[in-house]
Amino acid sequence: MSQILLPPFFCLLFLFCSALHAADTAALKPDAFLSRYCVDCHDGDVQKGDRRLDDLPLKVGTDIAIAERWQEVLHQLQLGEMPPAKKKQPTDEERRALLAWIEGQLIQAQTSAQDRGGQVVHRRLSRAEYLHTMQDLFGFDGDFDPTTSFPGDEELEGFRNIGSALRTSRHHLEQYLKAADAVLDHVYDLADVKGKPEAKQWKDSADKMRDLNDAFGLGVISAEKAKGPAYIHMSHGLRNQELIFDSKLFLSRLGDTGVPHSGWYEVEVEATAANRHHPYGKDLMLGGLRPYYKDMKSYYDESQPMQLGIGRQGEGMKGNGWRLIPPNIIHATELPDDRYITVRARIWLDRGTVPYISWIDGPPKGTRGQFVSTKLYKYDPSVPKIDKHVWENLALRAERDKLYRHLYQGPEVRVHYWQVTGPMRDDKPHPARTLLFAKIAPDEKQIEPERLQTELQALASRLFRREVKGDDIAPYVSAVQKRLDGKTRYADAARPVFKALLCSSEFLFLTEPESDAKTITPMQLATRLSYFLTAGPPDDRLRSLAAKGPLDAKAIITETDRLLDSPRGDRFLRLFTEQWLGLNKIGTMPPSKETFPAYHIDRLEPAMKEETWRFIAELIRSNKPVTALVDADFTYLNAGLARLYELPNVSGDHLQRISLPPDSPRRGLLGQASILTITANGVETSPVKRGVWLLEKLFGTPPSPPPPDVPPIEPDIRGATTIRQQLEKHRSVQACADCHAKIDPLGFALEAYDPIGHFRSAYPNGAAIDTTGEYRGQPVNSPADIRAYLTKHPDLLAQNLAHRLLTYALGRPLGFTDQPALRRLQADWKTKGYALRELIHLIITSELMRQR
Repeated sequence: MSQILLPPFFCLLFLFCSALHAADTAALKPDAFLSRYCVDCHDGDVQKGDRRLDDLPLKVGTDIAIAERWQEVLHQLQLGEMPPAKKKQPTDEERRALLAWIEGQLIQAQTSAQDRGGQVVHRRLSRAEYLHTMQDLFGFDGDFDPTTSFPGDEELEGFRNIGSALRTSRHHLEQYLKAADAVLDHVYDLADVKGKPEAKQWKDSADKMRDLNDAFGLGVISAEKAKGPAYIHMSHGLRNQELIFDSKLFLSRLGDTGVPHSGWYEVEVEATAANRHHPYGKDLMLGGLRPYYKDMKSYYDESQPMQLGIGRQGEGMKGNGWRLIPPNIIHATELPDDRYITVRARIWLDRGTVPYISWIDGPPKGTRGQFVSTKLYKYDPSVPKIDKHVWENLALRAERDKLYRHLYQGPEVRVHYWQVTGPMRDDKPHPARTLLFAKIAPDEKQIEPERLQTELQALASRLFRREVKGDDIAPYVSAVQKRLDGKTRYADAARPVFKALLCSSEFLFLTEPESDAKTITPMQLATRLSYFLTAGPPDDRLRSLAAKGPLDAKAIITETDRLLDSPRGDRFLRLFTEQWLGLNKIGTMPPSKETFPAYHIDRLEPAMKEETWRFIAELIRSNKPVTALVDADFTYLNAGLARLYELPNVSGDHLQRISLPPDSPRRGLLGQASILTITANGVETSPVKRGVWLLEKLFGTPPSPPPPDVPPIEPDIRGATTIRQQLEKHRSVQACADCHAKIDPLGFALEAYDPIGHFRSAYPNGAAIDTTGEYRGQPVNSPADIRAYLTKHPDLLAQNLAHRLLTYALGRPLGFTDQPALRRLQADWKTKGYALRELIHLIITSELMRQR
């Protein structure tokens, strides 16, 4: 263990603080300050916020626990959070004197505190990191996920990559064994261990198909009834899909089992757009959806070309028919009107994956069926009006509709045939084969010990993220040799060893072996950098650089920018954003379909998440200032989100960059539906949840937890008709008043947004919405006022984000001895205008990233 060396700056600061301590504390000693301004609320009896100060020792010394308690006092005083505004306040001189005294004590403690030198960093790969590690090592291109049965990772400080929270249970170990088998099954298939599979073709054509279920938007119209070529019709889009087969056309021989091998497949579809401009007008709309789809264009937009989608899902219909599997479209094509074209695409399908085609942007499920049953007679005299007893009998109604559905002239995609051919193997070996069978072919049965050791040593070095020596790999080599009896293939003899390597603690854990060195090795730094920015292991280029020797700041920044701008960098941007802001909570309390149909019909849940992480990604990659988090002039929307926001001229299912005017309420995070949804409860809004979210995630001043003996809402709320009136009664409890004075004004400023982020002018019961409030003496009546406050105080956003991003990068909470380095980083970042990309550069080149 070694001591922290105190930089010259802190030596000067220590002398300065000591001088202030001698000059100022004569007027009011620390214990007198606490007694006069703090102990009334933080003694043995009251302990607001679970904080007790009457027993806080005045001598810090080397006791880290005491130092951390004083660090919290310092933080609250610096922010001006304590004493609360309505309590007796110290003079400026008294406050400065105590601040100087605390800083002096803490610098002494940090000087004498021992650093983390020699401690072993040992943390389990998170679930996401395990998945991405497998993808990077073996070149998985599809949706194969061996972690679906893993237990969820525990959160600490909002993050799921914190070592102390990533516990390993017996259940984890059992799942790792199962996952290793699943991975090796997949890898052996990709590596063609049993030889290259022959390409096969699966084809369905309308003239050879039996009928489909029109209730799911699919059907076959014969050549006789079509008075032309037979066709399969797809009449519904994917917006309100409820079941696995809704609005999806599967191949009849692949729908249950999926493709037999992983690889690239060629998809071919002959299709056309039919009746894009139809004669039915608003009659086409389902009556129950009219309150949400106020005009025909939002229900079905005939001004836009129809889009054919090619999708894939990891499970077939067998045993899953009544379960929802969300759409996964990987290729889209615009179709011309009334002219068949051949659409071709090359897509990756994992073994067992089911391909399908869909009409992406069609009207909601049920449109065609209900129109044929109830309204077609108004447009075609040959169709009789449906009788009541037929309408009420599903079987009779289906039989009736079969007689007339070919007369439907509404919009639909028509398919003559579609087929899938594959797998199409490239001449170049797959990365899975290159890794496991680099120098030894799967079929070999006689292998020299030296060649076997070289092969396994290279493999273990990749899996363990370090240089593996011969002695380390000897037991694995011996195990394979014992199984190589002259008859057994290498692929079969080595598979148990491959499984053992994938279940080794050196693979499953990020470890940095104990050493007397104060800094980590270049390869360990490369590993930290890669797992920070890609949630996966170092790639060949980064490993090669690390193998050459120490990485200087220029090389590290170059690699940081390369990884950040790569597709693998999306993982960091998505994972950090979702965990920092709490987006992974979306969907835990979904709103009801009856009250908020838009959330379900337009599949807003994934779109909400994507809007926010792509927004953050652009801010970071383009090096925008930290204030852009709350006041950027753009966002990402698809047609569904645009309808929710009441923004015009946005079409399609894919999110696109949209510019926002200076007065738009959707500028920055405060106007995004993801944030407004996770801070509600699925039924109604919660100013408390929204206020706490703002204080925790953006302001960096989280309120103390409520006292255990105080209920969330005081029972006596008779006569309270709005949430504001309920909270006013709640604040009458003295233990709640101080915190709610900070929380409630911020939450009420967002109260004009409903539980899924749609703007409203009144509550459902008709009561008017009051968004007025005051925060730190300033009016806060709207999101614009919060934006203005944070833009005026960028240090709040910056200090909080620096702390959170550094915590995520290190995979551990920041301790007392990290504070000097954190303060230096925050000060350096301020000189760079709080530009977001610069923060990542500073973190990656900081001493904390290099320290053991």
